[in-house]
Amino acid sequence: MTLSLLLLLSSPANAWTHIYRVWQSDDIPRDWYLIHNLYLEDDSITWELIEPELLNSYQNWVDSCPCADLRTEYKGEIVGEGETSFLGGFLSDGISTHTFEDPNDELDDGAWAAAVNFPTGDIAFSRGGHSYYETYDADIVYNNHSDWISTSEMDERACANEVHLESVATHEIGHTWGMGHSCEEGDPCDEADKADATMFWAVGTCEAGQVNQTQDDIDGMYAMYGPSCQFEAAAGSDRFGGAPLDLCYDVVCTAEPLSVTWSMGDGTEITDTAFADMEMSKASDGQISYSFSQCHTYETKGQFSVGMDVTGEDPDCGTWESDSTERAYVLVCGKPTPAADFDGLFTYEHHDGLIYQMINQTDTTVYGCIDRIQWDVFQGETLIKSVSAWSPKIEFPEEGEYKVVLNVGGPGGITAGELTIDAEDKPGEDMGGCQAAPAAAGLSGLLLGLAGLARRRRE
Repeated sequence: MTLSLLLLLSSPANAWTHIYRVWQSDDIPRDWYLIHNLYLEDDSITWELIEPELLNSYQNWVDSCPCADLRTEYKGEIVGEGETSFLGGFLSDGISTHTFEDPNDELDDGAWAAAVNFPTGDIAFSRGGHSYYETYDADIVYNNHSDWISTSEMDERACANEVHLESVATHEIGHTWGMGHSCEEGDPCDEADKADATMFWAVGTCEAGQVNQTQDDIDGMYAMYGPSCQFEAAAGSDRFGGAPLDLCYDVVCTAEPLSVTWSMGDGTEITDTAFADMEMSKASDGQISYSFSQCHTYETKGQFSVGMDVTGEDPDCGTWESDSTERAYVLVCGKPTPAADFDGLFTYEHHDGLIYQMINQTDTTVYGCIDRIQWDVFQGETLIKSVSAWSPKIEFPEEGEYKVVLNVGGPGGITAGELTIDAEDKPGEDMGGCQAAPAAAGLSGLLLGLAGLARRRRE
């Protein structure tokens, strides 16, 4: 942790660059805290000026990128002394903080500003050959050895080779949103907007110009946090069921859509440009959203991925596109049937003694359509045994005739099959004098695990 973010996140210059980390929409507005430690140099900025500087730094991104959702919420100060003054800095604790370096010099003296993002191990999405990682923590640590100056102080007097906190904070906040540098150290930077951009590789002393984002930065914010649409199954619509399955989707967009194209997963594509049922609403924080619905009937069984591509036009950022896909989102099942080339749900063969091996022949080509199974053994009209397993070994109590009934169920319904077995107590073929124990218990455990999984997927 001895390198500054300016070194850690070096990347080639492009129209805009980023570090392939992104905050999920559920985490916006982002919460952040200021850690009130006491290790500033005597001639540096006062604590009373730090809070408004940071608030302005966050607001700079909101003001400069009007069609990107960059809302944050300041949660106040955390007061600490000694080692606790550094609480939050460089800690993957899910709490985003701003703090000044502690007296133990955790940072190199020359690294006068640093920010660290902590992504989870899961990829949020992939686009353009890059994997974007979900971020849940972004700490910014400022070096207390620097001679900081606030914007209000610069308005009152000349800057004397001091470091402008708002410019540095605005730059580092850009990193926490996932932005890389507009231009790297050593690049010619022949384009003026890159050299003057907020995300230039370094912010100099007495520099106040870089608190205003230029176009390369705005493009990056729009790409990651611009207008978007998300869909989910409407309340009362079950994503799992028997064919035909009627399913409606609710869609919410952060900007007004012009066209949406659905890929329902079963080969059906639907394009909608009318949006007769679209509604606009405004949240308490001023955010406007547009909502509409789309329904579809799934006629064939299968597990389907659903995709939605939306285009729109926004007065702030022009034409925008949003795409989202939910993989294996819909499960449509029929009543259980025998697998291809079989004329019954099960058959059997003698194992050894009075133990018979059941052979399940149920069709499993659509994963998740079988989540209930039970074998019932009858001696005459009396139920003498029930087993939950895919293909168990069943041991009969004595020789004689038995009826075995298999009930198989799932989202598409329940199907039963039965056979009569004339049990004989005789040695099994090729047993070699060793009798294997019935395997019903282990198979039952496997089946119950699969059933539990299917139940959880339907919730």
